[in-house]
Amino acid sequence: MLDETVQHEFSAGPGYLNTASVGLPPKKAVAALRASLADWEEGRCDPASFDEDVERARRAYGRIVGADLESVGIVSQVSVVSGLVASSLAEGATVLCAEEDFTSVLFPFLADTRLDVQLVPLQQLIDRIEPTTDLVAVSAVQSADGRVLDLDRLADTAHQTGTRTYVDVTQAA
Repeated sequence: MLDETVQHEFSAGPGYLNTASVGLPPKKAVAALRASLADWEEGRCDPASFDEDVERARRAYGRIVGADLESVGIVSQVSVVSGLVASSLAEGATVLCAEEDFTSVLFPFLADTRLDVQLVPLQQLIDRIEPTTDLVAVSAVQSADGRVLDLDRLADTAHQTGTRTYVDVTQAA
């Protein structure tokens, strides 16, 4: 249960904690951020000193999702990676996306006018994969409503059709 001060400050009630955008930060994270900001403000910030924390975060994330450290990168936003993936595709590539997906996954593909982006309801996404589909770009869990994609079925269908997948696991992890 939240204490009265926090409940008053965040009057949205218990639903406030069920959000993908802004949650209550852990005390350790706030303390580390304050210390880092003080170092930055006083000119003591050493960018190389962040390397250990970045590596620790990569290892922890790799454990969560079952990935090797070498395959875990640190990026500023999902949209940045989505844009890189979109720009790596050949002109005319067919990309299948869930029409109601997280905008950071969806918009970079829609913005790339070289691509043939096909939007379908999430519940139809896997059934719409064809051998002519070059890429399926989708979130494992929909941030707006928590719906979960059947990742095993997606992988099986993609493998059977020779389709590549780009799956954002931010909400799932």
